[in-house]
Amino acid sequence: MPRRAFADLELWEQRLVGTASKWDGWSIAKDRTRIRVRLRRNGKAVDSVLLPSPFTWSEASEPDATLWIRQLRMAWVDGSTLKAAMEAIAQKSDKHGDDLGFTWAETVESFRDSVMTGRNQIRAETWRDNYQPYLKEALRLLGSSNKPKDGFTLLKRTLQKWEGKPSSRFACCLALRNWMDHCISRFGVPGTWAMSKTDIAELRGRPPVKRTKAVLTDEELLTLIEEIGKSNRAWASVVMVLAATGCRPVELSHISPRRRDDGRPGIWCSYRKISGPNRCDERWLEELPLFGPDGAKKTFGLAEKLDSGALPWPVGRDGNPRRLDGHHVELFLKRQQSWRDLVAKCEARGEWCRSYSMRDSFSARAHRLGIETAQICRVMGHGLQAHSRAYRSASDASARDAFDI
Repeated sequence: MPRRAFADLELWEQRLVGTASKWDGWSIAKDRTRIRVRLRRNGKAVDSVLLPSPFTWSEASEPDATLWIRQLRMAWVDGSTLKAAMEAIAQKSDKHGDDLGFTWAETVESFRDSVMTGRNQIRAETWRDNYQPYLKEALRLLGSSNKPKDGFTLLKRTLQKWEGKPSSRFACCLALRNWMDHCISRFGVPGTWAMSKTDIAELRGRPPVKRTKAVLTDEELLTLIEEIGKSNRAWASVVMVLAATGCRPVELSHISPRRRDDGRPGIWCSYRKISGPNRCDERWLEELPLFGPDGAKKTFGLAEKLDSGALPWPVGRDGNPRRLDGHHVELFLKRQQSWRDLVAKCEARGEWCRSYSMRDSFSARAHRLGIETAQICRVMGHGLQAHSRAYRSASDASARDAFDI
């Protein structure tokens, strides 16, 4: 594999490689999945050593690996070997002085494997957004010279990075508590590292103010589809599917045409959302019409278009349909002036607008049209409890119309 330029490395790789940048003759390189420290004299390689196996070439290992490399440099004496220096510091370095026989980075890797392949089997995006930033900061603190000595102190110092951000502080508390519970259960970490409900209640601060999720009107949705369609018909199809079927953005890559029992074309969704011990069933999506300002009903015939291959769809560089989820949809929408205008309009009326708002809008529209709640839950792919807890069933406009008798 050709060597990558420093500017092409990710930020954590630049930090790792840069650890030895000021040490004459020292360098750090990737060796398959491991980390290799090299020593050169007069332009010639004279020695090299692999860091212990718990340290992999990964972002999670970077804080601990950096500490190891600095200790290696301090233990090395000119004329001795890197292996001898590594053996001299191995026990206290690898154990962080706690005599537990593991590195904190190793526990993070184990925890990630647990939540992604066991437990709730979370997606990579969920790990990236809800766990990684907080565990990365915790690892940095644990790799510092003034590292925390117990769970309460670790949580308190980690939360400092998200001062004034209630939602992030709440997520940080959950991530660190679950990780440390894993450490205590699987690695025998002392109970002093546990983070109790009392600790979290004291340190978290006020819970985030619950925002009112936006319910978009039919006219707003039709205008959005029309404006996007002027420059990008493929992405207009994506918005059509979200608005007309109420599917989750992540389900866009899990829909396909399928014939129903009566032979009519339908849209089948194979995605099975995991929520705690529950997993939603694969299901049929149903298109719900939108109504224009003049009261005219608008349907897109999505099932028929998908069945005939006439529904434009975004494609990747390889020519295949693009992988789509909430992250990709949000990135596209944020570049559209029509979407930014809609977000601003919702903010002005005190509502939080995001791509998922099209799903909430579908729910409210279905209730407005008198469809039974059980049937709405079936096509949306969740239970009655989740529906009543998390989804809008009415808007100010629909309530006003309902009472305009």
